[in-house]
Amino acid sequence: MYKKFAFFYDRANSSDFYNHYAYFIKKIIKENKIIKVKLLDLACGTGWLIQYLKPFCSTIEGADLSQEMLEIAKHKNKKTKYYHQSFLNLNTKKKYNVIISTFDSINYLTSKRDLERAFKKVTKHLISGGLFIFDFNTIYKRLDKEIKKDNITYHNLFRNKYWFITIDIKIGQKIFKEYHQERLYSLAEVKSALKESELVVTSVYSSFNKKKAKAAKAPRLFIVAKKIK
Repeated sequence: MYKKFAFFYDRANSSDFYNHYAYFIKKIIKENKIIKVKLLDLACGTGWLIQYLKPFCSTIEGADLSQEMLEIAKHKNKKTKYYHQSFLNLNTKKKYNVIISTFDSINYLTSKRDLERAFKKVTKHLISGGLFIFDFNTIYKRLDKEIKKDNITYHNLFRNKYWFITIDIKIGQKIFKEYHQERLYSLAEVKSALKESELVVTSVYSSFNKKKAKAAKAPRLFIVAKKIK
């Protein structure tokens, strides 16, 4: 995944959305009165959020499984430390007071066992009282079967709790294909996995400014969790 698509990823996403997301993260951090922010962007992709958050943090680092995405991120933020690591083999040998994982990266963990393992890795890298801010696509996620944007076409297939995406990337007269698979989770499943990892959910949002007290039938949820020990 993200072999060819990495080079088109930024075009496929709005810079306004990155800006709003960064503002949301900064708001959560301020509300929790965290100072001298030491932040890890887990599954950081092309480093857009790192660009927006860097002036706000005393330390900011990124980790991603895709070497292609990391090369782009390194070009944007040359002085930032990056790790070629996934959720499941994360080991920076450091601790942070904030870890983020955005843009449904969590959904690439396609089993509840892997979800729990990933959350335990996050816990290991957080100080006591540290925050884990992330989003995920829920079991209510649905999109049109085909979506076209410039030279990229997305083919979407939803089957039970899985979302299969075929991405056609047209470069000149050639079409390159990438295949992605996400596991869609319920809020209850995510909360259960977090609890197993000594992370407690403090807030649930269905958008950047809409907090949910109960499980919502939203296609995407934003979670704020805290390490309790």
